[in-house]
This record gives sequence, C-alpha cells and structure tokens, in this order.
Amino acid sequence: MMNRNNNSFGRRLSGLFTITGYSREELAKRLDVMLPVVRRWENGAASPDVYQFQQIADFFSLPYTWFLDDRGDLPDIWAIADRLGLSEGTVEQLVELAKTADGDMLDALDEAVCAVLSAVSAAREGGE
Repeated sequence: MMNRNNNSFGRRLSGLFTITGYSREELAKRLDVMLPVVRRWENGAASPDVYQFQQIADFFSLPYTWFLDDRGDLPDIWAIADRLGLSEGTVEQLVELAKTADGDMLDALDEAVCAVLSAVSAAREGGE
C-alpha cells in the first residue's frame, strides 16, 4: 500500500486526468476495474499491479518510468504551460527547480502543480 503522504503516483495520475481530459471512468473501463479502484490508486489507498501499471502508462501514452521517476519531467510541459497560461520563463524555472530540488520540495511542487491544474480545470468547467 502506498503512503498517503508520499503518493507521487496518485498525484501524477490525478494530474493526468486533468491535463488530458480523460476520465477516471474511461481508465476503469479500459483496465476492466471498478471506478473505486481507480480512486484508491489516486488517493494512495491501493496500488495497481504490474500489468495494470503498464496498461495505465499505455492509456496515457507515457513510458511507465515517468510514474516511477520522482525527478522525471512532466509530459509535454509546454502543453501544460499553455493550459495554465504560464510563460516560457516560468516553465523553465520550474523545470530547473525540479532538477535540483530534494524529495520534499518535489512533493510540494507536484502537489502545487496538481492543485493549480485542478483549479484551472474546475474554473473552465464552471465557465462553460
């Protein structure tokens, strides 16, 4: 079971739903699991098995190592920056910070990016 305080997999999974627009239901259906299983992966209460893990990476068209590497780059950081309205300079500073930060800083940065992505997504959905 994953530690709830250090669930980078769950935060990344959650962020991918926001970034890509795919739903938890779509992933659950693709992996032939119930929706609560996906939610437990997100909140760190459970972990996917190796086969499911590879299927998740394939679903999002990411290498599975992206989920494992705490220092890995975000997928398509320029698309994320555009979605958030960030300048190239800001993105470059965040990338540099991610390269040199310790684990606690990376966790905080992960959480902040996911929170901003969720807020932007919610604001866009509310405005439609």
